[in-house]
Amino acid sequence: MKKIVLLTPLALLCALHLQAQFRTPQVTDMRFGFQASPFLSWMDTNDNTINNNGMVPGIRMGMVAEFYFRENYAFTTGLNYSFGQGGRLLHDLPGDYWNKTTELTGIDSMEAGTELRYRVQFIEIPFGLRMQSREFGYVRYFLEPHILISIRNKALGKLDTPAFDYDGLDISNEVAGLLLSWGIGGGLEYSITQSNALVGGIYFQRLINDFTRDTGTTYHPELGTLVEDSKATLFVLTLRAAIMF
Repeated sequence: MKKIVLLTPLALLCALHLQAQFRTPQVTDMRFGFQASPFLSWMDTNDNTINNNGMVPGIRMGMVAEFYFRENYAFTTGLNYSFGQGGRLLHDLPGDYWNKTTELTGIDSMEAGTELRYRVQFIEIPFGLRMQSREFGYVRYFLEPHILISIRNKALGKLDTPAFDYDGLDISNEVAGLLLSWGIGGGLEYSITQSNALVGGIYFQRLINDFTRDTGTTYHPELGTLVEDSKATLFVLTLRAAIMF
């Protein structure tokens, strides 16, 4: 009997130890990961003579970090490199566009129907709040509102007019150097091991400040030459694909 009394606590401790080894892992204080997320971006303006004319594809790659302050709540951040954000803007009025671009020096009049295409690379730092569900089997669902600081690294453009076109233009002087956006995303996380998980979701992002520097002029048939001072807004729809460690 004494042996049974002594062995029972030992058996319980062994059982608890084995359960801890094979249970679903709990959220730790910090997690890190990597994302490679394709996206579509487009632009629009508050000027009804300058309108969205299509989307451009791109990809966002970089590090993801989560800092948990409660079991299902975390502050999120990271460091990303984004390739190809921008869009296509169609100008209904003739004008002098991208006049700070060296390759276009000497061209001071472009026809109505000119399309300006932007493809910009950014270094990005996001700040967000992740709110997630409890785990159902191997899956968690989450929602993540966030803000995004973007620093322009490289900007390429294509100018397409009814008469001629230029591609591969360096339009760094035509695009703002520092951008601030707000966004929201959601999706699910699937645990593949005790420490690794796959993340998939959809994120929407909208620019707060002006994407362009408004250095050009337009030629209005009634008002004459005007400074092109429209506000260009960038929108990005991202398919988040990440792995957490």
